[in-house]
Amino acid sequence: DIVALTREEILIKAETKSGYFAKGGKIVEFSVNGKSIGSVLSGGDSIAYKIFKTGRPGIYTVLARSGKDIGSGVILVLKKSSPLVFIDIEGSLLAAPFAKKPVKSSREVIRKIMNSYPVVYLHTGNIGISAVREWLWQNEFPASAVMSWQMGDIFATLNKKGIKIKAVVGS
Repeated sequence: DIVALTREEILIKAETKSGYFAKGGKIVEFSVNGKSIGSVLSGGDSIAYKIFKTGRPGIYTVLARSGKDIGSGVILVLKKSSPLVFIDIEGSLLAAPFAKKPVKSSREVIRKIMNSYPVVYLHTGNIGISAVREWLWQNEFPASAVMSWQMGDIFATLNKKGIKIKAVVGS
């Protein structure tokens, strides 16, 4: 997942694997919001890249398809100097550490926040982002980008783009 500015060119990345092993030389078809943006061949490192120029602010759904395998992600597009709210998944949405149940009424609170501000889910734990995204979907949380904490580097990266951090909710 990524947070981008309007009319920004970004690089979408997909990895082709066979089990745990890299599998290069595979055709990867990319689509954004259900519309194809083209196909590319993955390199020897199993990575396929596609450049995409963002449009209006909003949430864009990205799919990368190679044969029967499909990967997905989210692009959250914002205007420069837009305020952004981060929600720490492990520190505010889980009912208890290592719990799989969400805090009661947290979905409704996030929907209310999203009425005023764009939201990015902040992942600070050890499980992969795809598992976190699946948990959010299964527990019916509103869709948005899921980004890794990166020891706080994510805040500096977005600040350099001109995106303002309104609040960080969580531990």
